[in-house]
Amino acid sequence: MTKSQKLLQISTCLKSLPTKSRVEYMQTVSYAQRVLRSISSQRKVCMPRSKTKLPSLSISNIPGGMRPSAAGTLIEHKSTGKYREKEARQSGCSNDKNFILLDLFDSEDPRERDFLKTTLHRIYGKFLVLRAYIRKQINNVLLPLHKAKSLSVYHPQLAYCVVQFLEKDPSLTHPVVRALLKYWPKTHSPKEVMFLNEMEEILDVIEPAEFQKIMDPLFKQLAKCVSSPHFQVAERALYYWNNEYIMSLISDNATHILPLMFPSLYRNTKSHWNKTIHGLVYNALKLFMEMNQKLFDECTQQERERLQQREEIWQRLEARAAANPAPRAPDPALSPAGDEPDLSYQNIQLETQEVRKQGYNANKPLLRKKSDIPTDSSTVKALIEHKRADPYLPTPPDVNQC
Repeated sequence: MTKSQKLLQISTCLKSLPTKSRVEYMQTVSYAQRVLRSISSQRKVCMPRSKTKLPSLSISNIPGGMRPSAAGTLIEHKSTGKYREKEARQSGCSNDKNFILLDLFDSEDPRERDFLKTTLHRIYGKFLVLRAYIRKQINNVLLPLHKAKSLSVYHPQLAYCVVQFLEKDPSLTHPVVRALLKYWPKTHSPKEVMFLNEMEEILDVIEPAEFQKIMDPLFKQLAKCVSSPHFQVAERALYYWNNEYIMSLISDNATHILPLMFPSLYRNTKSHWNKTIHGLVYNALKLFMEMNQKLFDECTQQERERLQQREEIWQRLEARAAANPAPRAPDPALSPAGDEPDLSYQNIQLETQEVRKQGYNANKPLLRKKSDIPTDSSTVKALIEHKRADPYLPTPPDVNQC
């Protein structure tokens, strides 16, 4: 008897049990869940990854040869859902959260994913106490998808799902933004532009209180993007200053955000190679100046002093290097004992002069060592059998003009 048949028998038994037989009912439900988990674990270990595309089938018409894990999932949810719903409504207590088997969504069978999606929708609609938990767990599944190399294939849909979750539960904003900053690409500019697009969509729905929690790490990353030599990354980051809602959030927290962004904006007014970036940088500086003129002047003065101090440090280093062109000889007291070679500048200079005085041995021939190229028998045979196509050309090539 297969496990799917066992689960069907369990479902029939659950329907025949009286409502008052709570102990027997729950024992049967627990057994069904154990069978399902064993199916799930066996599928992950034993089921090979199939490259064949399976046909898309509706939920109401499932063939008998379907994977047992998908059928088991539906049977378990159908069997236990009615009892759990009644129990939750009567007692208002929290349900067993291990009942939500989100790991099964990692399946190549579209029918199985379709079953799980429908089952999860039913659980989400019926059990209010589980909604926050389900949202959090699905969110934990969505965020690692930003690490995939094929992100561009599904990123619009992924960003839409993330934004929808944040609209439902604003308390998830902080972990979502921190995760995006953790997975932020370092060397892939198109992917960085995608992250900037998604971050702006998140900021469009963010609450002011949640914005204050994430503005520090967020604008440190935006400052790096503004300074990016890739003009599309810098341009996309500076477009944030064209968003009215984002500008209202920045205006309310200008005293904290302006010192984070000003150094990058100030440097790009002269250093960036793209003229479009210059215009966007001046636009952002103008908006900051209108927000808080006094703070803007203070940041300008601090940045000028910092750059001046840096220039003075470099000038002192250059003056020291010009005053001491030759490296100092090492202190003998600090050199290690033993027959170590003398690598002082004077000794190396003397050794070089001695070698030049002796000259080179002109009688010794200079030989170049050739590398051994591995030969392939099929390649050698193909070269031997190759015939030029000159006789078949209408105009044979002129050797003198080649």
